[in-house]
Amino acid sequence: MVGRPKKAVAEGAVARELAEYLEGLRARCGKTYAQMSEESSPRVSVATFSRASSGKRRPQLGVVRAFVRACGATPAELRKAERLWRGTPTRAAGQREHQPVVRWREPESLGEPQHLAEIMRTARKLSGSPSLRVMEERAADLGLRLSKSTLGEALGAGRRFRPSGCSAASCR
Repeated sequence: MVGRPKKAVAEGAVARELAEYLEGLRARCGKTYAQMSEESSPRVSVATFSRASSGKRRPQLGVVRAFVRACGATPAELRKAERLWRGTPTRAAGQREHQPVVRWREPESLGEPQHLAEIMRTARKLSGSPSLRVMEERAADLGLRLSKSTLGEALGAGRRFRPSGCSAASCR
């Protein structure tokens, strides 16, 4: 049982599309808002989850993430919810989500730190050129700690990146 049916979703481009997507996730997982609230960490109230899928207003991004996680969604579904929240167009129904392919290279085969930065820039571009903040959030979603400043340096946006333990003379 999914709980009581939702009222018609209010009109409004971003809020409506996001609300429909969230309600679809909730219907698929079959949980009530109360069940989702109990399982969410940090705790999100039943009312906040209900408002998030009402379509009247765009909820906070943290609420959207908690909603999606409470539904047991995949990382790809989480990214889609984030794109909807940002108002970024998504693929038409039936189209597959583009999954960029980045070939793994052993660290020893990179040669120079600039090669790593080049590969990272390519991977970022293939992933839709997310901001450093979004990249930091995605890393956190995977349980990793990766700061925007470190990402900026590694991508060449800041000072020239040098891996730890690499001196100026040995890593030119």
